[in-house]
Amino acid sequence: ALLPLPGHARLGDAGEILAVFADADDVSGGADSVVVDAGRLTGDVLTVDSWSEGDRLRPLGMSGTKKVSDLFVDAKVPRRERAAVPIVRDGAHIVWVAGVRMSDEYRVTAQTTRAVRLEYRRPRAESTGSE
Repeated sequence: ALLPLPGHARLGDAGEILAVFADADDVSGGADSVVVDAGRLTGDVLTVDSWSEGDRLRPLGMSGTKKVSDLFVDAKVPRRERAAVPIVRDGAHIVWVAGVRMSDEYRVTAQTTRAVRLEYRRPRAESTGSE
C-alpha cells in the first residue's frame, strides 16, 4: 500500500497507518505512534507491506542492524501474527516496524526541521470464539 505524506494507508484486516506532519521537537510516541525525520525520507510517499525473510534495520538506539524476524522474537509477536505486522518503507529502507520498533536512521535529532508522525491504528479485535 502507498502511504502519502500526509495521508493514510488502509491495510484491510491489518488496520491502517496514518501520517501527519508534526513539530520537529515532538518526539513523543510509543509502539503504535512514532515521529520520524521527514528530511531523511527520499520522497513524499512511503510504502507499507509485510516483512520478508532477511529484512534488516538498525533499531532505534542501537548501533548495529538486526533482522526483523529477531525483533519479532524480542517483542514476543506470535509467529502466526507476524505476516500481518505492517512494515513502513522508504524505498528499500525500513522506517518502522509498526507496533514494534522504528529505525534509528529516521530518528528526530536536533538538526531535524521537518517531522512526520506515523500512527498505527490496529484492527478492532473481533471475537471469533476460535482462540
